[in-house]
Amino acid sequence: MLRNLPWCFLLCLSVGLRAQSTGIKFVRFDTHKGLSHNQVNCFLKDRRGFLWIGTQAGLNRFDGYSFRIFRNKLNDSTSLANDYVFNLMEDPGGKIWVGDRRNYSVFDPKTEQFYRNADRWAKKYGLPDARVTGFLKNKTGDYWINHLQLGLCKYETRSGKLTVLLPAKGAANTDPADPVADFKEDSRGRLWIIRQSGLLEQLDPEKRMVLFRSNHLQSLNSDRAANFALFIDRDDDIWLFSEDLMGGHYFEQATRRFFAFNTGSSRFKLNNNIVRAITQDEQGLIWVATDHGGITLIDKQNKSVRYLLHDPDDEHSLSQNSAISMYRGFLGSHLGRHLQNGF
Repeated sequence: MLRNLPWCFLLCLSVGLRAQSTGIKFVRFDTHKGLSHNQVNCFLKDRRGFLWIGTQAGLNRFDGYSFRIFRNKLNDSTSLANDYVFNLMEDPGGKIWVGDRRNYSVFDPKTEQFYRNADRWAKKYGLPDARVTGFLKNKTGDYWINHLQLGLCKYETRSGKLTVLLPAKGAANTDPADPVADFKEDSRGRLWIIRQSGLLEQLDPEKRMVLFRSNHLQSLNSDRAANFALFIDRDDDIWLFSEDLMGGHYFEQATRRFFAFNTGSSRFKLNNNIVRAITQDEQGLIWVATDHGGITLIDKQNKSVRYLLHDPDDEHSLSQNSAISMYRGFLGSHLGRHLQNGF
């Protein structure tokens, strides 16, 4: 498993290597190295240390040495329901939720079987059905669960109790008018929530109280529904982005101010305005993956940027400039997924 290896799958190491004058080197994995398909949609590292990779043609499990591929098998109801894997989540019981564009199959690592009735597994956690958009393990070992009907909930692993933490906007027990798009926990155990309208909220989960609310992005987005995402860095500053925005927005907690970052900004200038993912490395650099703009490295301390781009003369550069997701893994390395060309 990955936790036992001195390196990480699909890595770009920043120590002792030189590439593109940034000190970063990419090692690529594709179908020639055992991946089921070169279009990769999502990553998940499970509690056992395996890395799961969802592609357009099958689910891959990587143990640090080789891939094992799971696909749909005709007339086998315990196989993967759909080979197009769009989303991966791990629930409180260690089951892997494998989503296509419409439904979930639930994979049991003990039996290595897929169960296509995801509602059955959702009810084990007190949920009415499998309309779940996220599981997030918190610092105490309990889970935050976002459900499209119930809103944001807390699941206590010891007692099995489910508590609705922040009811979704709209009438009770109906589809919410402004559902949670993404949520993360900061270093103090507070939850930050971005709704599809762009409304940003900070929640104290113990008191079930909203501590902070801003409609800054909501007003910029004209209150339209968008697939917002957020990332919290080690300073507890908030990075917000959506494909519907021109670039992204950085919320500095110390000053309570928003700063836009895009192709025209003076601070943290990007190569492309379509932001796909954001993460942070061990050195504190913020990595911003963009569509056709490669990866922008942001140094918050000196407010500088560098760019990682495809170089046809360098096999250790990005495979192409459309980076649509990243995974920060073992030893501070990163996994990037790129359209069509594997990793």
